[in-house]
Amino acid sequence: MCSHRKETELPSSSRNRKRRQKSQRRSVNLLTILGCIAGAFCLVVVLACVVGATWLIGLPDYSTISSYANTGITTIYANDRETVLAKLYLENRIEVTQDEVVDYVLEGTIATEDERFYEHGGIDPIGIARAVIVNAASRGASEGASTITQQLVRNTVLLDEMNDISIKRKVREMYIASQVERQYSKDDILMMYINVVNYGDGCYGIEAASRDYFGKHANELTLSEAALLVGIPQSPNAYNPREHMDKAMARRATVLQRMLSNGYITQAEYDEALADTPVLSTEKMTDETISDIAPYFIDYVRRELDENPRFPATVIAHGGLTVYTTLDPDLQKDANDAIAQNMRWSDSQLDAALVSVVPDDGKIVAMVGGRDYETNKFNLATQMSRQAGSSFKTFTLLSALSEGLDPDNTYIDSSSPVQVGKDWTVNNSEGHGHGSMSVTDATISSVNTVYAQLVHAIGAQKTIDIAHACGIKSELEKDDTVSLGSSGVNPLEMASAYATIANGGYYYEPYAVTEIVDPSGKTVYTHEAEQPQRVLSAAVAQKATDILERVISSGTGTSANLNNGQPCAGKTGTSEHGRDLWFCGFTPQYSTAVWAGYRIERETSMYGGSTCGPIWRDFMNAALAGQPIKQFPTTSEKINYKPARTWDFTKDVTIIGGDDDWTPPEESSSTSSSSTDPSASSTADPNAPNPEQPQEPSDPGSEGGNEGGGDEGGGGEPAPEPPAE
Repeated sequence: MCSHRKETELPSSSRNRKRRQKSQRRSVNLLTILGCIAGAFCLVVVLACVVGATWLIGLPDYSTISSYANTGITTIYANDRETVLAKLYLENRIEVTQDEVVDYVLEGTIATEDERFYEHGGIDPIGIARAVIVNAASRGASEGASTITQQLVRNTVLLDEMNDISIKRKVREMYIASQVERQYSKDDILMMYINVVNYGDGCYGIEAASRDYFGKHANELTLSEAALLVGIPQSPNAYNPREHMDKAMARRATVLQRMLSNGYITQAEYDEALADTPVLSTEKMTDETISDIAPYFIDYVRRELDENPRFPATVIAHGGLTVYTTLDPDLQKDANDAIAQNMRWSDSQLDAALVSVVPDDGKIVAMVGGRDYETNKFNLATQMSRQAGSSFKTFTLLSALSEGLDPDNTYIDSSSPVQVGKDWTVNNSEGHGHGSMSVTDATISSVNTVYAQLVHAIGAQKTIDIAHACGIKSELEKDDTVSLGSSGVNPLEMASAYATIANGGYYYEPYAVTEIVDPSGKTVYTHEAEQPQRVLSAAVAQKATDILERVISSGTGTSANLNNGQPCAGKTGTSEHGRDLWFCGFTPQYSTAVWAGYRIERETSMYGGSTCGPIWRDFMNAALAGQPIKQFPTTSEKINYKPARTWDFTKDVTIIGGDDDWTPPEESSSTSSSSTDPSASSTADPNAPNPEQPQEPSDPGSEGGNEGGGDEGGGGEPAPEPPAE
């Protein structure tokens, strides 16, 4: 047995050799795998380094980061490049030293924004790890990991990239932060941050914020006040105490808690501050000077420079600029005078706004945002959102023309009231209708019930689309009420949209700044004329202009007629009970929108035609004085009109009220290139009122004949919601 085993078993040396061979093969395989992993890792590292190095190409000069804390005065000029409109800080920032800031601000900032500020070198690995864990656990981005140094970099040298949420921007930010830490002391970095960060309400830096919110210097702040300000930079709009005191107070509580937990304040100080409610100041300390000729325009320019991406943010942040604008000082004076003269007999609380633009390029030449800037700085010309009333019917008219509707030979029942759809009841202001009316006559007399049926048949979305194409930026109601102006708009967008009609159908973005020159004399921005967008056919623009000219010559807008014979066109507007009053009109030279009403909405019992029409007239008369008369653009193009029967104006419409005995004149085919609905045709009663000449309103408080026959006339109150005009 033993000899047999010895014969069949491999020698021990052979077995050992095979084991070694297998072991070697396994080792080779393992080494190969490890080598591949190591190689891949090295490749990733190399690629990351290459990509990272690429991302660091073209870094801005961060050696001058300290200069951002001290911004120079910027001078803003009118279009004559001589009239000074304002000298101001584009970013309301006033540099202070550490001994000019109360310790509560410094300590609260560190405790809230970067509690290991004095321990890291610009990048906080512990903070990054904590943020990753917290955000992963919360399944969303709920905590940031940027150090104070990183935030300083983001708010200065990388300001142009602030809204770029990418790994590339983060890498650039972290690299520069690490370099800044090598150049400056921690205390210097902290003060640079406190001097440049956004504290809301247009304030950059703690001194500007302290003056703005509390009317005192930053070294005079109490713990309660300091904590309120320290909490703002995380979200300057959301935590602005002038707008959202409840959120600001909640954020202040977080700041106080972190100051307590980090040992900067005692429990007694915490309790006392938490129980205190800071009182905001109504008086602001400022070194700025703003001319009283156009203060609302200056606010608009300042906001544009701060928010519009076309302007280089890092240049704006440095300040000390010379800014040339589009404002015409003579036209601005005319606008101020027109409002002052026509509003002098009105309730002192009744306010008004006006914007005028050049149709051929979009220049804003005049802007009034209210009667008294010192009393209320909210800009009604650009910031408000108020119902347009019947001044918005213009866009339904444009959509109808674009669809091929013949306004002269398409007739719709004007009975009042009518129910359109399931639950929309529409009235004419005089409480009755005038039989079937052409769309042209219904526009001239601003008849609600006709336009309600028109938009229902054409489609509300077409009105919305064409309004947006013409220049309306506001979100619009997505139903038929949009035609009667149920949506909120402002005078700037209305002036811009009407300008699109005035120039023959091209939209130009309105603009206010023509050139910016930096402190060294270098031009850093020049407005470049954009290629205009044709949004209306020339034929549609011409026909709409023809109809809107008749609104002024014989319709609801006769109070706006110019005295020099200059062709003009426009549309009145009055919302329910006169809460919003409008006149929007244009000549070839200027497109101007005027609004009047109370800042806090309430009834005026007035009409847009009689209140805003004269303001528009007086402004335009003065603006055009001495200028040669110009004609509106014309075209040989024709609208391809469709038969009136193309649309069913009776669908989903219930006539509730009756009308008088007036019937429309016999249809004329001379203005139509296609057949019309014969059923709409009738013969005029020679004794009936002329629909092209509005009748004398019976209400003594109305405009004495300027607003009859439609939603602004007739003496009855304007129609119920949605607004009548």
